[in-house]
Amino acid sequence: MVAQLRNITFAAEDHSEIHSIIGVQRDNWNKLCHMTTIAAAMLAAMNNGVETSTSAYFGMSMAAFILNGGAAGFMYLASKFQPSQLAEEQCTASRFYKILARDIKTTLLILSSRIFYLST
Repeated sequence: MVAQLRNITFAAEDHSEIHSIIGVQRDNWNKLCHMTTIAAAMLAAMNNGVETSTSAYFGMSMAAFILNGGAAGFMYLASKFQPSQLAEEQCTASRFYKILARDIKTTLLILSSRIFYLST
C-alpha cells in the first residue's frame, strides 16, 4: 500500500508540473501578443511624422497593419485552442495536485513514524 501511495504521489507531482507549464505557456502567449500590439502601435505613431507621399509612409503603414493583424489572429487562435476558462482550470488543477501530493507525503510520513514507533 505504501508503494502505491508513493506512485500516486509521483503521478500527482507530474500532473501538477504539467498543468503549471500549460499555464505559463498561456501567459507567454499573452505577453507575445501584447508586445506585438505595442510594436504595431509604435510604428503607427512614428508613421505620423513621415510625409504621406513617400514609400516609407506606405511601408510603415503596412508593417503596423501586418503586426496588428498577426497579433489579433494569433490571439484568436490561442483562444480557440486554450480558452481563458481552460487556463483557469489549469491553475486550479495544478493547485489540487500539489495539495494531493503534499497530503499523501504527510500520510506516508505519519505511517512510517507509526511503523517505526511500533517496531521499537
